[in-house]
Amino acid sequence: MIVDVSKKILIVGLGLLGGSYGKALKRFGFHISAITLEQSSIDYAIKENIIDEGSTEPDERLIGEADLIVFALYPHVFVEWIEKYQSLFKSGALITDVTGVKRSIVYRIQDMLRPDVEFIAAHPNVRLYFGEFGTIRHMPIASRENWMRDLIAHAQK
Repeated sequence: MIVDVSKKILIVGLGLLGGSYGKALKRFGFHISAITLEQSSIDYAIKENIIDEGSTEPDERLIGEADLIVFALYPHVFVEWIEKYQSLFKSGALITDVTGVKRSIVYRIQDMLRPDVEFIAAHPNVRLYFGEFGTIRHMPIASRENWMRDLIAHAQK
């Protein structure tokens, strides 16, 4: 998939990391939607131009329209979310995460994920990880915004 500003991005979890991604991606000109637990987080993010739209519940339209989904959830919640809602993903969607603990989830996500969706496991404060079935290739990154630039460059290969 070529990731350009015509692609819609969904952020699941608008805490510190999810909000940081929204803010950085919005500067690139992407349409950003979000799903998070607190309506006040959505209201703030819309007011501050961090996201374009959001929901406190898994929204079929937001999920189904997303070309790229960034998960900013705890590891066990991320796994549960994939189990429950991957049927709503657009075919060809690219998903990534900012979960800090990889070993416990990478293989589980790869094993359960539909074959028409690609998972690139990542953490913004350390390294970018990608590869088939969780094989790891390290790539130094300098900032959260550079991480997204590097992720987009990888997706375009």
